[in-house]
Amino acid sequence: METKPHTESRDPAPTPLRCRRCQSEMTWPVVCEACHTLYPPREQVDYFELLGVPRRYDLDLEKLRRNFLALNRRIHPDFFSTEEDDVQNASMRIAAQINTAYETLRDPVQRAEYILHVCGGPGRSEDKSVPAELLGAVMTLRDQIDEARQAGDQAALKALNQQVTARYQEVMGRVRALAGRVCDSASEPERFELRQQLNAGQYWSGLLRHLNPS
Repeated sequence: METKPHTESRDPAPTPLRCRRCQSEMTWPVVCEACHTLYPPREQVDYFELLGVPRRYDLDLEKLRRNFLALNRRIHPDFFSTEEDDVQNASMRIAAQINTAYETLRDPVQRAEYILHVCGGPGRSEDKSVPAELLGAVMTLRDQIDEARQAGDQAALKALNQQVTARYQEVMGRVRALAGRVCDSASEPERFELRQQLNAGQYWSGLLRHLNPS
């Protein structure tokens, strides 16, 4: 059975619906289930396409998990352990890409970051802006946390934890709404606002870690 990785072209064309080697219909863009030909993903592979789920923020996480497990079984390096080195190396590259895609899409923050990235929005290092008054609110709450901790005021710490948690959940609600719209329209104002809300979420999650050190 031929299991050579497909290396005929590096053209970034859409993944074929049929295997170019045996012409069988392909369920997954990186492996033909009929002849086991591997199609190492392009450098700019779409994580949603790779795992067979629609590009949207509100994913069916159980379907995402099932697809990940099914695809991982089909390209796991152990399956190609008796093949030539180029085939084994291809399977390892694909397995690493699948793991990265799954870890990204299963996490709500990383999923929103990825959506923003593929829709042309700025990354965290490119735009650190946050909504107005956020920094002042975070600094005030941090001071209150430190004072309550020094005083041993557990009731105050509990109330502060509830307040910060509510603020974080509020931000993530905005992230969810914006990421859903960015998938459809990718308008510049919405990309900018999503970037700000993701940055804000980092501050609130950092404050939660400050409240609840491991």
